[in-house]
Amino acid sequence: MALALGGLLVATNPDQQDFEAFAGAYLVELDQTGIVGLEFAQQDALLLLEAHHLFLIADGMGRHAAGEVASQLAVDAVGSAFVTGDFGEFPRDKKLTERGSRLKRAIQVANKRVFEEAHHVDAYAGMGTTVVS
Repeated sequence: MALALGGLLVATNPDQQDFEAFAGAYLVELDQTGIVGLEFAQQDALLLLEAHHLFLIADGMGRHAAGEVASQLAVDAVGSAFVTGDFGEFPRDKKLTERGSRLKRAIQVANKRVFEEAHHVDAYAGMGTTVVS
C-alpha cells in the first residue's frame, strides 16, 4: 500500500525581500507492520518573470517517468519564449489577447520540447507535466 502526501511551503524573509520555495511529495510505503519506505519526489518547477508579469508552476505528473525533468523543461521553454519572443512555429491566436496568445504559444513550445525529449531519451519515455499560470 502506498500513500502520497504533497504540499508547497514558501518561506519569506521580510528583511531581504526574497523567498525560498519547497515543493514536492512524499511517497510512504506501508505494510501490516507499519512504514517500510519513505521517498521524497520533487517534481515541481517554478518560473517568475517580473518584467512579463508571469508566474508559472509546472508539476511533473505524479510518479510518471522523469516528471521532474518534464516540469523543468516546460518552465525553461516558457521562460525562454517570453524573454526572447521566439515562439517557434506557433502562430498568434487572434481569438485571444496578445498576452493570452503569447502564453498559449509559449506552452505549445514547452509541450513540443517535452514531447521531443521524451522521444529522444529512453529513460524519459512517457514523462509529462501540468502547467498553471
